[in-house]
Amino acid sequence: MPGEAPPALLVRARVRGEAGEGPRLDVDLALPAGITAVMGPSGAGKTTLLVTIAGLLRPEAGRVALAGAELFNSETGTSVPAHQRRVALVFQSLALFPHLSAWENVAYGLKDVARGARRDRALAWLARTHVGPLADRSPASLSGGEAQRVALARALASEPKALLLDEPFSALDRGLRQQLGAELKALVSELGIPAVLVTHHPEDAERLGSRTLWLERGRLADPAG
Repeated sequence: MPGEAPPALLVRARVRGEAGEGPRLDVDLALPAGITAVMGPSGAGKTTLLVTIAGLLRPEAGRVALAGAELFNSETGTSVPAHQRRVALVFQSLALFPHLSAWENVAYGLKDVARGARRDRALAWLARTHVGPLADRSPASLSGGEAQRVALARALASEPKALLLDEPFSALDRGLRQQLGAELKALVSELGIPAVLVTHHPEDAERLGSRTLWLERGRLADPAG
């Protein structure tokens, strides 16, 4: 429709598979702000989708655009490096630095923030993710839910334009998944950014996602077959 806002995140990407196999990924997606849940069997291309958006994997062909800005275009040769994309990626492993405190983990990625302001920014985001009192604790001393909140604070402190989450709650029990999921949904809504949540829990997809996509063999599919 004329005057309609462009999608917050556009992903048209084909990623080459192994010789003799189909593509690892071949999708055409236009995603608005809010959480899009992505499901599918193991090896379906879910993580490949995330790392392609993040710029950690270069597609064979296609285009990736975020908030109207091109991040990748195979026809024009555009390829914005991962660290310049303003895209935050949270893996299931969380990857917190064990030798840094919670607030130092959050502050680590704030290279564009004045050194004297990094601790304040980190503390503010730890407070928003409900782990402010744990700022000086080491990752080893945190529970699974606490560590997940620190990882989320680290991802959001850089003020990304998109948030990518790969099975972030899978190691948590159902009650904690529900609690953290509700907090995540509220933060994404508040920030007005697109988020892509890979999950193998149908309940999480239905509760958190404003839409759910099913991937199979690198392509969008109908889960009902």
